[in-house]
Amino acid sequence: DATRFHFQILFVDTNNSMGRIAEGLLGRIAEYNDAMFVLFPSSATLNGYGDATPSEETNRMCSELNLCPIRSTDLGTSFSIDDLDEYDLVIVINDDIRSFILRSIDDDKDQRYYSSKVRLLSDFLNTDNNNILSPIMEENDNKLVLDNILEYDLLERIKPYQDYIHN
Repeated sequence: DATRFHFQILFVDTNNSMGRIAEGLLGRIAEYNDAMFVLFPSSATLNGYGDATPSEETNRMCSELNLCPIRSTDLGTSFSIDDLDEYDLVIVINDDIRSFILRSIDDDKDQRYYSSKVRLLSDFLNTDNNNILSPIMEENDNKLVLDNILEYDLLERIKPYQDYIHN
């Protein structure tokens, strides 16, 4: 819709944790780049964790990363197939989630349409030359380097979790 000047992104996980952290990180990136009124990240989860509070580990990680405390501790949201029409992009944590969502769509034509909207998080975190994040990736050790996006203090907080993000 050309009348909208914003982009809604939904992160989907199965544990009410990784999507929440990805949502928070994108929120910080949007804030740092003055895109808070353009990029609107959200998260949802499958497997019955949707209405649950996040784990202590998730709360600790969000706190250490200085992510929004309201978003970080809020009740989770359950994913619904209707979310595909509500969001411009749905980013899933792994291929199992993507396959599950696409198999939930009955019509083949709709499956093809939504397959371009439902993307893997790894599509945005690899070091391929075609990747939009490749200029901020460190080729030597395949670690995400966010120093062009995040301030130094937040970058230091992320370092202990880089392996966690890539798995």
